[in-house]
Amino acid sequence: MHRFLRDALLYIGALITLYTTFGFGLAKETGQFNWSLNDSLCLSILLALVIAGVLTLLFKRHYWPKSAVRGEPVALKGKVHSTQGATVGVTSRRTMDMDVVDYQGKAISSAQVAVIPQNRVARHATTDASGKASLEVPAGERVTLLAAHSSYGPLVERGFDSGRNPRLTLSTSPDGGSTILTSSTGYVDGVQGRLNPHVGAEAGDYFIYIDDAAVVGKPEGPVHFSLEEVLLVQDQNDVTTRLIFLEVTKNASLIEYHRA
Repeated sequence: MHRFLRDALLYIGALITLYTTFGFGLAKETGQFNWSLNDSLCLSILLALVIAGVLTLLFKRHYWPKSAVRGEPVALKGKVHSTQGATVGVTSRRTMDMDVVDYQGKAISSAQVAVIPQNRVARHATTDASGKASLEVPAGERVTLLAAHSSYGPLVERGFDSGRNPRLTLSTSPDGGSTILTSSTGYVDGVQGRLNPHVGAEAGDYFIYIDDAAVVGKPEGPVHFSLEEVLLVQDQNDVTTRLIFLEVTKNASLIEYHRA
């Protein structure tokens, strides 16, 4: 654009010179030339129109992209990274097939499973009648596996190779079970209150808000806790439940619970 401004100034200067020459110089009697002021002004206006037309053509040709005139996409100037033959920002993925069984090898249906990759955004699934579930996971990563069921204890396995297909074994829990919250809030069976766990600012620090319930021995407001710490939660029906958080992310919290 600075080139256009430079050239425009030059043309404006030429216009002023022509206007001065023909508008005032020729308005006087010069011997050979004897033009009136009106004739000089008309000639100056004509020259100004000609110069304006030339400026328009030059601007259109040298400074305006041809594709924009034709209604085509404009190619912006600058460094462009070629993406030919490559996919930018897309991680290679594979389908992980998961089996969830008990200690006798019997398939567990309706079990919750989750995979937490390195970006800490979990993917969730539920096992079918044969105890199987499938999830799309990043290839070549070490991931964290979660499994839970209302009649079984939880399972967490860290550093699992995403290139393998896991077989997850859950143990029975006669006085409770386990669950995976699939968002930032959720409920636990038997607790009349909504749980809202969060990841703290420091490593290993977590805190939780609970609606219509309280943590025994803790002040009101956010209750800070550590993974595997036992929290006694009493709801509005005076039912007390032991909660143990084994993993917490923004969209996956693995909780073990027992009736107190």
